[in-house]
Amino acid sequence: MAKGTTAKALANEAIWLRSFWQVGTVEQGKRAMDAAKHKPDSICLDFEDTVAPKDKDKARKGFPALAKELHGRGIKVFVRVNPAPATLEEDLDAAVCPELHCLFFPKSQGPQDIYQLSAALSKAEKRKGLPDGYTLVRPIVETAQGVKFAYEIAKASPRIAYMGGVAGPRNGDLGSSFRFIPTATGVEHFHIRARVLVDVRAAGVPYPISGGYTTDRSAAGIRAGAIETRAMGYQGSHVWGGAEALGIVHEVFTPAADEVKRWVQAIPAMELAKRAGVVMLEVDGQMEDTASLVWMKEGVALAKRVGMA
Repeated sequence: MAKGTTAKALANEAIWLRSFWQVGTVEQGKRAMDAAKHKPDSICLDFEDTVAPKDKDKARKGFPALAKELHGRGIKVFVRVNPAPATLEEDLDAAVCPELHCLFFPKSQGPQDIYQLSAALSKAEKRKGLPDGYTLVRPIVETAQGVKFAYEIAKASPRIAYMGGVAGPRNGDLGSSFRFIPTATGVEHFHIRARVLVDVRAAGVPYPISGGYTTDRSAAGIRAGAIETRAMGYQGSHVWGGAEALGIVHEVFTPAADEVKRWVQAIPAMELAKRAGVVMLEVDGQMEDTASLVWMKEGVALAKRVGMA
């Protein structure tokens, strides 16, 4: 068990989320409600970079009511806090509440950041009367050092439910750290997303997410990026853009109906085979490994949640 973690079961359950729609600025309440109309799986409110220093208090004060409204609409609520220790306690006092599903922690450089965050979260949860470990965490890896220590970051706390390598503009934190040149295909950050995915999977993070900024903002470009992200093994994506982008992301990350039907039919036979110690079996003319049960069940659970099965 990593330093600074506990062995308890988390009170807030991690689930497969296809879309992560981030809104910011001092007008994020209106923006969040506009985004909610399109039914994203989750919305991330912001206390960090998109909120000017003079507006941060307003963002904090408005968060609890906004989180309650979004939660009531069936949307998972996230918030991105400031990484500075001087303001972290203030951010957590505003953000930690029953409606908060997960906290985005930006500029994660190493496991020590997560140890300190987890300790601060435990104190905030106690102050709010919530169980220790209630709040999930998604570290954001957006520097070369963060990429180098992605595995250690991912292993630092059982709170970590979502994590992955992301794309970013040249003038953002990631671009500034790596000095890459943006391309239409996103080749400049492919190695970052691939490397972090290996570390995240190896660390046992249940739901790797990626996505982010791409140079090609056309519908075709968004679709190509989403297809590549899912093909790599990621299970969700950030949404940059409006309703059209969200629709594309949901379409790409939602299992096809015939795929879900096949899983539903195959799972009972595969479970029987696994209990009998059989690893490989034929299902409808196709060989299946019982190791596939994990992601098949995840896919069926997602399909049920979005009304497919």
